[in-house]
Amino acid sequence: MLAIFANIIVIITGLLLLASFFSKEIWLADFVVQFYLQITLLCFVFALLMWLLGLNSQSTLQLIYGVFTLLTIITFMFANSLNKYPTQSDIKPITLVSFNIYEKNKNYKAISEIVLKENPDIVYFMETTNESAEFLTPIFEENGFFANAAFHESIENSSLFFSRLQIQDIRAKRLFSGPRYVLYALLEHSKKPLQFYGIHTPSPKSKARILERNNFLKILADYIQIRYEPNNPVIVAGDFNTVPWHFSIQDLLRRAHLLYAQPSNATGTWPAWLPSLFRVPIDHIFYSNYFSVVTTRVSNAGGSDHLPLITKLYFYNK
Repeated sequence: MLAIFANIIVIITGLLLLASFFSKEIWLADFVVQFYLQITLLCFVFALLMWLLGLNSQSTLQLIYGVFTLLTIITFMFANSLNKYPTQSDIKPITLVSFNIYEKNKNYKAISEIVLKENPDIVYFMETTNESAEFLTPIFEENGFFANAAFHESIENSSLFFSRLQIQDIRAKRLFSGPRYVLYALLEHSKKPLQFYGIHTPSPKSKARILERNNFLKILADYIQIRYEPNNPVIVAGDFNTVPWHFSIQDLLRRAHLLYAQPSNATGTWPAWLPSLFRVPIDHIFYSNYFSVVTTRVSNAGGSDHLPLITKLYFYNK
């Protein structure tokens, strides 16, 4: 009976993954894609147990399937470990913090301490409120941040932006007729222009929200692709509400000519209260190949349901 159940789970998982390629707004298929690593790991452990107990003649096939899938995902997640180290010719790195602080989280003091100890140059907060903005803004101004911008329309469409770099332009850009915007900032670092895009896509709670998220990322890819220049540094950061191997993220990376800043320990960022292995990577930082090296890690949650991402980006001195 257990063997039959295991086979059914593997078959259903495979069919849902297949369905996600043909009908990209199926909620359950999208859910399987998000938790593919965890589901595969559970299937693998279960198949290994059955094989050790000699209860499943088909467990060898399941083990091969599990090992292959795990290697595929892990190889992708560790791909950026091959980046070269910075040299003396590289300009001082930019430190960026991207943090969904969770709208119900009022541990503002802990949030500010977690972020400021990283000595960041750019800070992008999501799910902010008027209350959090009133608390955090004077603290960051006292710590040498030149400017800040707060945008509040809804919980999933609210953000705070702080920068120690000179800001030439900052605005909320609406890329299409929907209510959601992209926080756009044109910065200057060592006399070089730097474009920053901060985003927070809808969480995949329904077919409509999945469709909105996918369309949002597609339009963002179109927008960056049209303005692409080989020597134009670009950073895209935020809560994407999907995993880096999802088709929408892969399309964004390919067409916008971006690279993935994978955390060094390949950990997920949500939900923060789960052990590392069971967290899902839905918060990301992407960057153009104008940067010579990138190091990324997570920090403490500070009461949020997301872990913050801390990234050091090195301009390549061409």
